[in-house]
Amino acid sequence: MEGMFKMRWILEIILLIYLAAAAARDIRNRRVALRPALTIALLGAMLQLAPALCAGSPDTGSLYGMFPTNTAGRIFRLFLSCLIGTLPGFFLLTVGWSTRQQVGYGDGIVLLVIGIYLGFSASLSILLTALLLIAPVSLFYIVCRKAGRKKQLPFVPFLFAGYLLWLAAEIS
Repeated sequence: MEGMFKMRWILEIILLIYLAAAAARDIRNRRVALRPALTIALLGAMLQLAPALCAGSPDTGSLYGMFPTNTAGRIFRLFLSCLIGTLPGFFLLTVGWSTRQQVGYGDGIVLLVIGIYLGFSASLSILLTALLLIAPVSLFYIVCRKAGRKKQLPFVPFLFAGYLLWLAAEIS
């Protein structure tokens, strides 16, 4: 169990560093770099896969007892967890596509990475927190007439802030 705790801690630090860098880039350039996102996503998947491949790793529990506890079952559960964790990111990508990128694809890609690292509930919590954080900022810009409806705000910094709040809630 201690090894799983350390791996979770390592994953959270890697994600923290990635989100800080992505947020800074989004503020500066209004862009999310695809190559680092893919690299970090693959690194996260590999780091989560490593304990599942170890023969002596403890079973982390099965999904309603439906999958075997052998290595293949653990790998399948990990894959399923990562896939389900990316659903909020795919939702954001779909919103970006349907609005002709009023919501940028980069925001969805960053949320996909978050989902791979943390799973569905954390990814959804971080997305909802980011939306709650950006709403008053958007309202401020509109009320103060500093921007119209077409003003684009970088969203990754709000995802980063949502992640920081999620981490703070996890620690307490």
